[in-house]
Amino acid sequence: MQVPRSVIARARRVGARLTARRTPTAGPEAQPARRPLSPRVAARRRALAIRLWVVAAIWSVALVLAALVVPSSGSDTTTDPTGLTLTQSTLAQSRGLGAVALIAIPMLACAVVAYALVREHRERWRPAQPVAWTAIGLLTAESLLGILGVGAFMLPAAILLALAVRVTRSARPAPADVEAEAEADAHPSPAPPATRPAAGS
Repeated sequence: MQVPRSVIARARRVGARLTARRTPTAGPEAQPARRPLSPRVAARRRALAIRLWVVAAIWSVALVLAALVVPSSGSDTTTDPTGLTLTQSTLAQSRGLGAVALIAIPMLACAVVAYALVREHRERWRPAQPVAWTAIGLLTAESLLGILGVGAFMLPAAILLALAVRVTRSARPAPADVEAEAEADAHPSPAPPATRPAAGS
């Protein structure tokens, strides 16, 4: 009698869980075995990561629009006869396109993080986490360097992206579950043979 491959995959997954739970810790640096997430919890965490990324993207786009439309505090001002002071130029007009390119860095970081996380979700792309954290690190460094100016407005985007990547990482299934599901998909269990009625019934 041939055992279906799906049953073998499930048995291996259960055995991997029991082995991970029974394995004693070797020292203070050893970490406890990670419990696999249920599909519902993983879906909720992925939805939360998407919301965080959307907020970061909206904030980044708003920064660029503000640089193009909103008058800056360091721009030229004029005073009318009534004594009212009016600002005449935006950040893009007073500091040029270089300032706009600098403010567009959060948008670039959002695009890189989105690309990495999408490939990780669809293809299990291993460099996804390093690529995403590198983009967030560069954005954080740029924000801290210009913390007294526009960098203070970039920092929220870096924090939101970091939270999104962290939540996405916690929503990934355990490696044993991934291997078992991949093996079950590659080798589906054959359909059970049809039973024949007994003779004379």
